[in-house]
Formats: sequence, C-alpha cells, structure tokens
Amino acid sequence: MVNHKRRKGLLKLLAEHNTVSVEQLVDWLNSSPATVRRDIAWLAERNLLTRTRGGAENLPQKKRAFALSGETFQNNIERFSAEKRAIARYATNMCAAGETIIIN
Repeated sequence: MVNHKRRKGLLKLLAEHNTVSVEQLVDWLNSSPATVRRDIAWLAERNLLTRTRGGAENLPQKKRAFALSGETFQNNIERFSAEKRAIARYATNMCAAGETIIIN
C-alpha cells in the first residue's frame, strides 16, 4: 500500500476506535509492525495523533495541525490565506500578460 493511502487509512481507523495498538493496525492495514510504527511516528510529528506505548491515540480535530482529508472547502480557503496570497503574487510575476496560471 502507498504511504499516503496507508496513513489515511490509519487515521480513519483511529477516528473510528479512538485508540489502537500496533498489533491491531498491523492486522487492519496488512502492514509490518515496523511500517506501522514509522507511520505512527510520521503522523505524530505532524500533530495528527498522539503516540502511546504500543499504539496511538486520536487527537480532537481542533488540535490537529492539518488534516489529510475531511476539511471543508471554506476551511481550506481561510487557512494560511496571507501565505496563499503571497504565493499568488509571486507566481503572477512569472507570467506574461494574458497567460493563465493554476495554483494547486
């Protein structure tokens, strides 16, 4: 399974169960214990979950730094709006008059 899909699956399982063990995740995600532990560490570094001894614990949505999915369009527009405008201004300087630009 691809990293981002497995991590999204891990977060989904965590949202359903609130706390999970490495052994449960190994079974549910069909991954090795080492892979699951790396994913837990990666997600914990990004404040998407809390590491526990032998597993992980869900964080309330408001405490997460960002989400891999599930955010509303309006929330995404409002998040980091000043930074997004700065990127757009910089990008427009790279274009000639009449050119179209798409920022994703």
